[in-house]
Amino acid sequence: NPEDVVTVTNEAIDGLYEMGSASYLLNGEQIAFMDLMRYLLIGSGNDAANALAIHVSGSIEGFVDLMNNKAQELGMDNTNFVNPHGLHNDNHYTCPYDMALMFMAAMEHDLFLEIISTASYTAAPTNISKERYFFNTNGLISNLYYSGHVYDKCIGGKTGSTDEAGRCLVSSAVDGDKQMVSVIMGSGPMEKDGDIRQGQFDESKRLLEYGFTNFRRVTISRPD
Repeated sequence: NPEDVVTVTNEAIDGLYEMGSASYLLNGEQIAFMDLMRYLLIGSGNDAANALAIHVSGSIEGFVDLMNNKAQELGMDNTNFVNPHGLHNDNHYTCPYDMALMFMAAMEHDLFLEIISTASYTAAPTNISKERYFFNTNGLISNLYYSGHVYDKCIGGKTGSTDEAGRCLVSSAVDGDKQMVSVIMGSGPMEKDGDIRQGQFDESKRLLEYGFTNFRRVTISRPD
C-alpha cells in the first residue's frame, strides 16, 4: 500500500553503510512507503531496498523469493537474486537482456516512470530525522551527482555499481515515436579530450542514439 508507513529495523541497515550507497536510515525510524521508494530509485539507497523488502514480505529472504519468482515469470533465465539491493554475492547475477526485460516490465507502471525521471527530491522529516535532500544518481537525468552527462531524450533509468560488476546503467529514451532501452554493464571512468567521463552514461547515450539513427519500423504484412 503506497500509504503505508514503514518502520526501519536493524536488519535493514546492519553492515550496509560501509559497503555502498545508502540513505542512512535509522533503527526505529518511521518513513512513508513512497519516500522509501524514492530513496531507492532516485538516491540508490541500499538500506531502503532492505527496509521495503522486510515491510512487504516480513523478511529479506521472503522478498528475494518473490524477486526470483517474478524473474522467472518475465523470462529472465540467466538471473538469480540473493538480496534486494544488488551488492556483490557470487550467486547474485544477471545479464543485459534480462535487465532489459525487467526494466521494460517496470516501465509499465506510471509511478515507476515518475520516480526515475525525478532529478532530486526532499523527503519529509520522520519521527527521528530531519528532512533529507537527495538527487538522482543517473547522470542522464541529473547533473547533481555527475555533471556533463544529461541527455534530453532520456526518460529515466537506474544505476548500479560494485567493484566486481563495474558501473552499470539501464535506461530508456524517447525520440518522436521511437522508444529505446539500453543496458550498459562493466563500464568505468574514461578519458575524453582530457576530461574523465563516466562510461556508463556516455556509452548509454551512444547506444541509444545508435538505435534512433539506425533502426526504423516498417510494415511487412497487412491483414489483406
